[in-house]
Amino acid sequence: MLDDEATVKTFQKKNGHVKLLPANKDFSPIDGDHARIVGKVVAVLRRLTSEFSSFAKLPEAILANADLNDFMRDASRSLEAVVVLAEEDGPVAEVTLDLSDKPLPVRIDAMMLKRCLDNLVRNAAQALEPQPPPRRVMIRTTRTDHQALLQIHDNGPGVPEGARTRIFDPYYTTKSEGTGLGLPIVKKVVLEHAGEISCGESELGGAVFCIELPLAQQK
Repeated sequence: MLDDEATVKTFQKKNGHVKLLPANKDFSPIDGDHARIVGKVVAVLRRLTSEFSSFAKLPEAILANADLNDFMRDASRSLEAVVVLAEEDGPVAEVTLDLSDKPLPVRIDAMMLKRCLDNLVRNAAQALEPQPPPRRVMIRTTRTDHQALLQIHDNGPGVPEGARTRIFDPYYTTKSEGTGLGLPIVKKVVLEHAGEISCGESELGGAVFCIELPLAQQK
């Protein structure tokens, strides 16, 4: 319960410390503006708790044979919902697929990899939200001699070169309300697949996140 001596704790992840915001002594009960502020703080703390729990207790990947193109076709059916950041506004961006015409045999935990994909696509949508249309997210699959590549491109503002490796570090974030755990969770899942993930500059002008997975041997 909030009283005259109450404080609201918010995590300021950019600065790496906890800041205490004194409660307003002039409202009782909480008025609409203050209720929204408290609600926003609580939502951030809940998300932080959830993501910290996910990061600390991430289950071991259970890998099974799959084709990366087939995985993407299945996963794409729910991606429109991922780029809806506010129900009243509809999708923030158009999501398109550019799938390889070659087989991409891999061993994946489809549920965990789908979670990674959703996270990366949602991040792209959040980066694109303040930008003028057209807002594009393109997902491409391709291969090298030994790897299958899953790339998530966008035409947003991109990621500064100096931050492209740091964004995978726990608690580092470029977002004002970020927890700094989303991309470390993605990286942890990719490592569970014996893969690698990197961030660079997209041909669309924004950011590209590239997941590299070892090709599975075909019998």
